[in-house]
Amino acid sequence: MKYPRQEKIANEKSRGRIYVTGGVRDYLQRRYDVDPSKDIVFYSYVSNSVVPSQLRRKISEKDGETHIVYIGTVTSRIKDDHYDLREIFRILASYGIHIHMYVSIWGAKDQAYPRLANENVFIHYHGHLDQKSLLQEITQYDFGWAGLTANSKNREHLDVSLPNKVEYIACGLPVIAFPHKNIMTFLNRHSVGLVFNSMDEISSKLQNKKKIESLKRNVLNVRYKFTIEKNINKLIQYYKDISGE
Repeated sequence: MKYPRQEKIANEKSRGRIYVTGGVRDYLQRRYDVDPSKDIVFYSYVSNSVVPSQLRRKISEKDGETHIVYIGTVTSRIKDDHYDLREIFRILASYGIHIHMYVSIWGAKDQAYPRLANENVFIHYHGHLDQKSLLQEITQYDFGWAGLTANSKNREHLDVSLPNKVEYIACGLPVIAFPHKNIMTFLNRHSVGLVFNSMDEISSKLQNKKKIESLKRNVLNVRYKFTIEKNINKLIQYYKDISGE
């Protein structure tokens, strides 16, 4: 396979490297002969232009139930893939928790999504929206879902990755995830989400109203902290340092 050789060349021959997580940085620094002083971590931030300035009224205020949104892939043709979330969503629905699914433009043609929604009144499929409309719409939910399916094959990958769910925070939604190293560290460090060791914990912990309200207030206070504009100066300075300006 060419990929391992190409990855080695890309890392070792580059003047510097930009990583989307600290975990990916640490992994590649262990794997290749690179200069750590030439590396930087820059998360997958969102632009101020798509951050909703006004938030919609929560559906939960009307029906008293919990509503979680997920943006991304829910099915996979690969056995045991971490993006096959169908069984997880079925379990959440069994607890009476609503799951709202939005997919990419490519996923919109996958009939597995409407089929999953048709199984249970607590699972909802909303198709595809452009980013600005999508981020405005999801402000009506309570939490954003970032929990992926773990197994012995993908556990190392999940520990170093950080699912691109910063958009949830930008929309005022705390993030729900499993205890994979990078996302757990990120959520706990910034107090922007809840980490669960098992599905059995989710329903009970979501009943801790004092903790949840505190978490939601903090997310609203810091949501503009995770935008490109707020962090771009760090990246500009990095390029200046690398180029010797």
